[in-house]
Amino acid sequence: MVAAEISRIKGDVMAAADIYDSAIKAAKESGLIQDEAIANELAARFWLGREKKEFAGLYIKKAYNCYRLWGAVRKTVCIEEKHGQLLAINTGLDNSNTMDSQRLSSSDIWMKDTNILDYNSLIKSSIAITGKIHIEELLEELIQILVENTGARTGYLALVLEKNLNIVAEVADENVNIYNKTQYPISACNNLSQGIVNYVRNTMKTVVLNDASSNTRFMSDEYLSSNRIKSVLCTPIIKQKVLTGILYLENSLATNVFNPSRVEMTRILATQAASMLENAYLFNDYKESERKYRALVENMTDIIVRIDCQHRFVYASPSFLQIMSASPDIVGKTYVESGIAESLAVFFQLHIQEIYHNRNTIETEFIIKDAKDQEMRVLNWRFFPEFDDENKMMSVLGISRDITQSRQAEKEKAHLKAQLAQSQKMEAVGTLAGGIAHDFNNILGIILGYSELILFTVNDHSIRSNIDNIMKAGNRAKELIHQLLSFTRKTEQIPKPVKISLIIKETIKLLRSSIPAHIDIRSKISSQNDIVTADPTQIHQILLNLCTNAAHSMDEAGGILDVVLTTDTQLDKQDAENNQDISPGRYLKLVVKDTGSGIDPSIVDKIFDPYFTTKGLGEGTGMGLSMVHGIVKAHKGAITVSSKLEKGSIFTILLPAAEISEVSIPRSENVIPVGSNENILLIDDESMILEVTSKMLERLGYRVCASENPQKALELFQDQKDMFDLVITDMNMPYMTGDMLAMKILAIRPDIPIIICTGYNKRITHEKARELGARKLLAKPLNKQKLAAAVRDVLEMI
Repeated sequence: MVAAEISRIKGDVMAAADIYDSAIKAAKESGLIQDEAIANELAARFWLGREKKEFAGLYIKKAYNCYRLWGAVRKTVCIEEKHGQLLAINTGLDNSNTMDSQRLSSSDIWMKDTNILDYNSLIKSSIAITGKIHIEELLEELIQILVENTGARTGYLALVLEKNLNIVAEVADENVNIYNKTQYPISACNNLSQGIVNYVRNTMKTVVLNDASSNTRFMSDEYLSSNRIKSVLCTPIIKQKVLTGILYLENSLATNVFNPSRVEMTRILATQAASMLENAYLFNDYKESERKYRALVENMTDIIVRIDCQHRFVYASPSFLQIMSASPDIVGKTYVESGIAESLAVFFQLHIQEIYHNRNTIETEFIIKDAKDQEMRVLNWRFFPEFDDENKMMSVLGISRDITQSRQAEKEKAHLKAQLAQSQKMEAVGTLAGGIAHDFNNILGIILGYSELILFTVNDHSIRSNIDNIMKAGNRAKELIHQLLSFTRKTEQIPKPVKISLIIKETIKLLRSSIPAHIDIRSKISSQNDIVTADPTQIHQILLNLCTNAAHSMDEAGGILDVVLTTDTQLDKQDAENNQDISPGRYLKLVVKDTGSGIDPSIVDKIFDPYFTTKGLGEGTGMGLSMVHGIVKAHKGAITVSSKLEKGSIFTILLPAAEISEVSIPRSENVIPVGSNENILLIDDESMILEVTSKMLERLGYRVCASENPQKALELFQDQKDMFDLVITDMNMPYMTGDMLAMKILAIRPDIPIIICTGYNKRITHEKARELGARKLLAKPLNKQKLAAAVRDVLEMI
């Protein structure tokens, strides 16, 4: 007994249990009933200390009986007072062939034969199942122990899981099968007596059949009769007066297999197993939950780290290891020891120190950069302090999300917003240009018209020279308006064969008056075979933008601006493919070269992007080079750039050359066609335009009937429709527009030729003018040459 107590103190459960049993056996064999009583009481206290009340009950009852036989009445009274509940535990046995036979008390069993129960086997079996925590192992161990120690050949363990009684383990002919919680309802099993199972489930009483063939209560059970079952034990598993399961055992070969001691052992083990199974299922659920949680954490793209108060990593998610290129053995190491990037270590050090100091949550960002210090990723970090039950801070939880794409989306959104604003601004400029174009062209028409009239009457060379300069300035203003409208897509762009050398020379003249004097403009322009099919205004825009940008790059220190045109560049198939996949053939090469500040290599690929500009706020729209690129591509050409910082830039443009046969031969400017007294009805609401145009037509040999009011002009035409040979009308007039007037006149006389003139009106185009019956659409301001040619062409069509 002393050795058993020493083992108990050391915590050696198996050794203590064996030694207690050895002490009890030795006392019994020696006839020392008092020592047997004491040994049983110590064993009872041992098992009670381990909260094994069933075992404690067995030993205390045996001790009680030994004390009673010894005559220690006072001791029995003490045991009754102290351990009355353990003494009250009944065996719950049914030792007859019927269900409600008289029960045997535990004390009767002990008194008749203390060797009926094999305590050593019972204790070892209990310890065996107690050591199992995994559900499959526990079920397999339990069902095997029950079958081996009861003499059963077949056994089923069913538990109440999710409100249904389901078989979780079965054994048949030494083969063990384990099932999950809901896989096998006991009601679906054909290898047991459903009648007995239902009785035990409803009454929560144990059924023992020592000879199933002779029992009366279940004589009608088809399963028992057809399978010739001999012995059956079916006992409920009860916890806190609630049915938690059923154990069903049977033997088809022998009767009286399940004697009272085996029934008692089965009941004790089954009761203990109920608690163990509940713990096992809870542990299994916990492990499953932990597995799912871990799988969720370790497969999520977000980064998770936990860092303790010594600044050591407690946990780092796989995403952290991957993104930060950290070692898998990072747990337990500090920032420095972990080998992470120095910038990240400093980032952690600063923010986690702040959390330990202020005990607050922090949200911040960390930017991962490459070797060239370029931004690669943007991580949003949130750090949370973690506390124990005593509100002592024990660690910091860090959660990070990659917001690179969202940040890029925000930048793209801001960029698109800026583009929209710029587009709206350009739309506003276009609307403004369209609004002033008509009036401005009328003013220019008056200036140019009267200047031409003066030239008819003045012979003085100096005066004529001055008038020529006025007309040049007026024509330049006319081209600027046309360029503005073209840039804002307010005018038609009709490519035609043009001599590009003339456009380049005219543009350079215009640039000389606007570019600072410390920038030297040099040009080398070839005029041989320089015909291209293009819109003249757009060619002017190309050169104007490139030269203006070049001048801007030399604004501070000055420099040289070279403009070179060559007309004999031949591209074969390979050359054409190398130049942005243009077609092979002869090209005109326009080169604009400067000695300015050059272009940063990192942005060379972006300079043709819309709205990209290197100029300061308010100094550029970012549309110039984009427009140049668009015009060149629209003309089936190519544009390239080469540049070196502080050395200057070279822009090279290739435009396909046009064949000479494509160029129409214009009228000679020295030969102005005149009229033969044809009658012209002229309508314009601007009196000065009406006057100067009338005088021009009269000097050209026409008779003019002028009117400022379109309604009165229509009435006049109705009265004298056969008198007029031609109608010339302005487009933008009050009360009645030019196109409406033209339709009303044509309704009166369909064969009358009509010319519509416009300073600018988005309602009318060359196509629309022809569709309503007008012969020509002329753009203001009108000069003598253009007016004379148009009138003559229309009259000769008749």
